[in-house]
Amino acid sequence: LLKSFNPQSGVPYSHINLMNGHARGYDWAPKASLLAEIGSLQLEFRYLTHLTNNTIYDRSVTRIIDVLEATQPDDGLWPLFLHVEKAGWVSKHVSVGAMGDSFYEYLIKQFLLTGREEWRYWKLYNTTVDALLSQLLFRGRTTMKTWRHTHIAERTDRVIHKMDHLACFVPGMLALGCDGRDPHLMTIAHELTETCVEMYRRTATGISPEATMFSEPDGGMEDHESKFYLLRPEVIESLFYMWRYTRANQYREWAWEIFVNVTKYCKVHTGGFTGLKDVTQIPPVQSDQMQSFWLSETLKYLFLLFSEDSLLPLDSFVLNTEAHPFPLFEPVPTKKRRPPQPQSP
Repeated sequence: LLKSFNPQSGVPYSHINLMNGHARGYDWAPKASLLAEIGSLQLEFRYLTHLTNNTIYDRSVTRIIDVLEATQPDDGLWPLFLHVEKAGWVSKHVSVGAMGDSFYEYLIKQFLLTGREEWRYWKLYNTTVDALLSQLLFRGRTTMKTWRHTHIAERTDRVIHKMDHLACFVPGMLALGCDGRDPHLMTIAHELTETCVEMYRRTATGISPEATMFSEPDGGMEDHESKFYLLRPEVIESLFYMWRYTRANQYREWAWEIFVNVTKYCKVHTGGFTGLKDVTQIPPVQSDQMQSFWLSETLKYLFLLFSEDSLLPLDSFVLNTEAHPFPLFEPVPTKKRRPPQPQSP
């Protein structure tokens, strides 16, 4: 995989031929890589350095962070496409949903994985969250007639009031980032979690579509933009973190409600589960495909949500973007000398 990294910029391509080592981008973006791809290699590669004592893995992915930090836009939010050779942005599209999500997720997880030693990632995470919440968060409000949903929008040349199912990892990230101790952030996390659950409840099957549109900046649900369902984990993931940090049974109840509906419509008689082509239809048409993240993430988060904390304590492990648990470790550069530590979050 290291052969996919451009030697001049340090940015990896999206694809590599393991037979000949040839690296390339997507056909529709041959010179660009996605933010989520280049920004969610860090936990895995840095842990590999920890296991092997070979620093090339750590250095390679830390160089990506160097590039991203140096090219961070003035508004604090990164676009989705980075030119591999020039290490410059080639789009204005900002999203914490598809193609951007796990980069934001990994900022706080890099800080936690190395025992809160590297304050660079804590600073990057906080400045990014501040930018995200000030620019793309739209708070809900209740009226006599309707509930308007708190949501995270996207942005190109204008704000797009669309929230992917993928973006529903954000409330869990906020809870993890503040250890459940910041009342303001936990309130936002709860509101976003509630919106994500409503994305399930507002369909005929009780299962969320891939994305939902919102009619106004402060939020009524308007339409289901992409009506298919892929067995995605992000809502269950956030319910897991919200349960861990609040102990509010509501999060377990919501998770069970989702699981019952998914079991009802997605379980196949030959064994296993499948996605749906349209969650607004009864009976829904099954897609005959079970994504790997159903096992690695969705079911795992459900299992952990209803298990004792001691099975996987969050002060000893960090779950990567596919929910694989990594034990905390001390980063290579600080094994001999630890820098002065700001106040711990």
